[in-house]
Amino acid sequence: MSLFGKKVAKSTPNEGGLYFLPGNYLVEIDTVKVITSRKDEDLFIVVAEVKDSDNDQRKPGCKPSWVVNMKQDPAPGNIKSFLAAIYGIDTEDLNGEGWESLYDDSVDEDNPLCGCKVNLNAANIKTKKDTDFTKHNWSFAYDDMDEMPDKSLEILTKAMEKME
Repeated sequence: MSLFGKKVAKSTPNEGGLYFLPGNYLVEIDTVKVITSRKDEDLFIVVAEVKDSDNDQRKPGCKPSWVVNMKQDPAPGNIKSFLAAIYGIDTEDLNGEGWESLYDDSVDEDNPLCGCKVNLNAANIKTKKDTDFTKHNWSFAYDDMDEMPDKSLEILTKAMEKME
């Protein structure tokens, strides 16, 4: 095998590039996964199809990503807020074991959150270094829990049972 062929064989495709810009969105989850980057960093990634948007640069049908680098201090709390919004619960509704169950089941390779809808408000804030950072504020999108996909309700039920 050629040197170039060996590099191609060992490589992984770049899946990123389109991110949420400031605005309000209704999105449908396509993929939730955890990967290790080429820099050996653990990343939590959400890819979602925009269903409604007030940002002309992110129209319905596009699929931006939200990438959370686990080396950053706010990462676990940001993921917890995302999961709470997906499942329509408060961040205080589960204890440690319940959250572990909810997280582990949510990032399963079967992609159980595919099809779930969630609202997103993305807003730019200034970092300590005075650079723009897009803060993602997620919120529950359903009028009633029964509208959620069955597999999501099963994961939430299992997590709640861990509390008993």
